[in-house]
Amino acid sequence: MSTREDPYRPLHEQLLGRLAEHRVDFIVIGGVGLQLLGYPEQTTDLDIALAIDEANQTRLDAALAELEARPLRRDGTPTWDTTLGRLEIVENASGIGGYDAWTAEATPRLLGDGTAVRVASGRQIELNKTVAGRQKDLDALPAIRAALIRHGELDPSDAHGPVATSPQPQAPPSTSRVAELALGPRPGEEQRARR
Repeated sequence: MSTREDPYRPLHEQLLGRLAEHRVDFIVIGGVGLQLLGYPEQTTDLDIALAIDEANQTRLDAALAELEARPLRRDGTPTWDTTLGRLEIVENASGIGGYDAWTAEATPRLLGDGTAVRVASGRQIELNKTVAGRQKDLDALPAIRAALIRHGELDPSDAHGPVATSPQPQAPPSTSRVAELALGPRPGEEQRARR
């Protein structure tokens, strides 16, 4: 997993904040959802599941207008380029379904500025990526599963494939071995050893 700084993450958080300010009813899914659950890899767009009702669509339209959004259509997914990055509305996610299915396990998470947003469960995001079967996701899924398990966001029994293993941390050398290798004996150790 990467430790590099993600240039998109602050924009995603601002975009989520704007949607929340407009009281848009949504659930964060996809790569940003994974980030909010502890998986550190960067992602370039924000995927959400959106409540489908007229009032919510009106609130979304107001947010999109404020964000100077330009509509796109990628693979049948409603997509907008906004001043804060790309936003995709996933209407029917592989292995999960629509908004109502995501709500069953969504939980609130706080963004860096304290804004609360609902995020899909690790189990659902992992299942969605597994069933969708995109090669880039299949390549990343063992590491995604490992991170979700490590952060308590996925039960190992719910993993739908291999989980990456990381090397076990080595025990630090004993203090006498450290002294021998680097510093010599500690003060007083020579006298104790002679007794």
